Amino acid sequence: MSKKESDHYVVTADPLKEKSHEKKLKNQKYEKELAKLQVELVKLQEWIRHKGLKVLVIFEGRDAAGKGGVIKRVTQSLSPRVCRVVALAAPTAREKNQWYFQKDEMFHHTDIKQAPWYVVDADSKKRARLNCIHHLLSCVPYKDLTPEAIKLPPRQKDTGYVCPPLSDQT
Repeated sequence: MSKKESDHYVVTADPLKEKSHEKKLKNQKYEKELAKLQVELVKLQEWIRHKGLKVLVIFEGRDAAGKGGVIKRVTQSLSPRVCRVVALAAPTAREKNQWYFQKDEMFHHTDIKQAPWYVVDADSKKRARLNCIHHLLSCVPYKDLTPEAIKLPPRQKDTGYVCPPLSDQT
């Protein structure tokens, strides 16, 4: 989605790092923008399927960080035959205590150019969801493969066909 097409919500080059100074995002504006982004997600999915590619997106974060909300909004308009969600087991008590200490070290060793990590400011859940989806769309240079509208031939005239009664059917 180009910046010109995106004159609605996200207008910055890097939406994940940009903080918005707007007041609370209205539900109507949020739903309208989410619908536009979900249409783009379907186009992305169709392009990925058409090209035979595989895409992996990992959401990592603490409980109640908003991961589930973003995943739900990303996947709700996608085909379950193409898109899969895998939930990992809840962290153990030891893993919960170590998370903050290991996070920076893990980023240092696994954040590479081909597979970067992105940190999402999620103070506003709605803005974070929209920014995440927009950012995901901006990471893959997909093309719109929407097929042309199918033109149906004119409907045939009624020939007087009458369906036989159910009692005559076997």
